[in-house]
Amino acid sequence: EFPPAVRTPRRDSAAAASSRGPAVAMGDLSVDPVTFWERLSKLHKTWNAERQQDNSVWKGADALVIDSGGLNDDEVYSKSASLQNWLLGIEFTNTVIIVASRSVHVLTDGKKAALLEPLRSAENATLPLDLIVKDKTDKNKANHAKLIAGIRASHAGATVACLNKEKPLGDFAALWRAALAAEEGLAQVELAPALALLLASKDSAELNCIKRAAVFSAVLLTKQLVPRIEGVIDEEARVSHEALAQETEDAFGDPKKLGLNLSAENLEPCYSPIIQSGGAYNLKPSAYSNNANLASGGTITLSLGARFKSYCSNVGRTLLINPSKEQEKNYKLLSELQIEAIDALKVGEKLSAVH
Repeated sequence: EFPPAVRTPRRDSAAAASSRGPAVAMGDLSVDPVTFWERLSKLHKTWNAERQQDNSVWKGADALVIDSGGLNDDEVYSKSASLQNWLLGIEFTNTVIIVASRSVHVLTDGKKAALLEPLRSAENATLPLDLIVKDKTDKNKANHAKLIAGIRASHAGATVACLNKEKPLGDFAALWRAALAAEEGLAQVELAPALALLLASKDSAELNCIKRAAVFSAVLLTKQLVPRIEGVIDEEARVSHEALAQETEDAFGDPKKLGLNLSAENLEPCYSPIIQSGGAYNLKPSAYSNNANLASGGTITLSLGARFKSYCSNVGRTLLINPSKEQEKNYKLLSELQIEAIDALKVGEKLSAVH
């Protein structure tokens, strides 16, 4: 079993999978020091180079704060979790990371601090790494003072970028945020847009994870879900959308049955597959497969997505059963437009120009 405060490898990112350097291990958990320091350096250099530019997404921040609270399965795609996965390959609950101009500070529990300790002496380390262990005796009051001192010592020490739109669970994060808010003369700006832009550019390890997720999604759709739907229609069987979605989701547990040499431990659904038919359709991401039976004709919409080491893919398909001439015409036009859009997505082109 994994320590309760650390997510299992089903949410590990490319950092833990990297083979470019020796891994720092604690039981079944590991952090790749090469990946950690390469990506931390990218974050640090980008922020310092752009923080004072006009209209910068870094908004003049003198330091960066990435904090997390207790385990929250309802918030899978937070920026704090994304950055932790990107840097560490693991999601750390109840942790504060401060990136300053000349140092990095981490407040966490003893087990996670021990996991990070070898990073301090890694050959490619670029900044001092200050590891601070949580102290329940004073509810981290002294530790909060150390973190704030690190912020104050960074550049002008007057503006800090935080993930204020996130609402971390538990007293650990609440007490830290209260201490930060109580610090006079320290302005806060939103960090999320800057992190989104930073993480949008993928390295080769990340692209490999995305490709594997996409391949699994495509194969799952074409080799299992579509043939299964065709069989239900041909046999005039009564199978609900919900049951078909569950069958599809169960396939994540054994990729080899689909002819794919992927570890099930690294795969999970981005969301429960969405299957709709019978004239009632919800095209929002929050849609779900209801318990109505699959219609034997008309239009059927399918959507599913796989995460491989926390990197997501998505695929959708519309099946037209005995379509009308108008539907065939519209489908042909949309298919041609999709090809045009894909062809326009060339390296160096602005998305606004493609649009």
